[in-house]
Amino acid sequence: RAPEWPIVYVNDAFTQITGFSAKDAIGRRYDFMVSAPASDPGAQTLAAALRGTESCSVTVPCTRRDGTVFSGRLSVSAVPSSEGENHIVGLLEDVTGEQLASMARLELLAEASQARKDAEAANRVKDTFFASVTHELRSPLNACLMWLDVLALGPLSDKSAKGVEAIKRNLKVQTRLVNDLIDAAKISSGGIEIQCEPRELEPLIENNIETWDLM
Repeated sequence: RAPEWPIVYVNDAFTQITGFSAKDAIGRRYDFMVSAPASDPGAQTLAAALRGTESCSVTVPCTRRDGTVFSGRLSVSAVPSSEGENHIVGLLEDVTGEQLASMARLELLAEASQARKDAEAANRVKDTFFASVTHELRSPLNACLMWLDVLALGPLSDKSAKGVEAIKRNLKVQTRLVNDLIDAAKISSGGIEIQCEPRELEPLIENNIETWDLM
């Protein structure tokens, strides 16, 4: 009940945390080791709770007897006595390590978030590159196929006709590879469409044999 709520008792744990002995602390203002200014939200919350004899818990910077600063969690509670009066009981914890660990976790989360953003940006660049390259590859392939169709209209020897057909077939293979690159870009963006159809293996094998027989 005394002005500024002077300390009337401290235990050994308080001495170990702050370096102040019981003689140093008893009789002094309850927050003498708190180094936060009076305008600090935590200090204001603590003072308001004591004025109303209410419970609260705040984390504020505190100073030990040797001058070192630590992060202290100060919890106060009003405990009724047998005389019908309230005693204020305080608990002081050194939470410096806990706060440092929390900051380290936040930094790791920030780094992971940035790494994810960088990866997404790299994927977008890759997709743009794929789109550009496949467009540049597809245009000349289409032109070659068109002129092969024109050549096929003229008189050709059997060997020349087979050569034209082999070239056309391999250009179609190249076109399919280009389309596969386009599909790979679509897979990354979630826009791939799969069309299933049956294929006969024998014609595929025969086409490859004819291609190599001409060489």
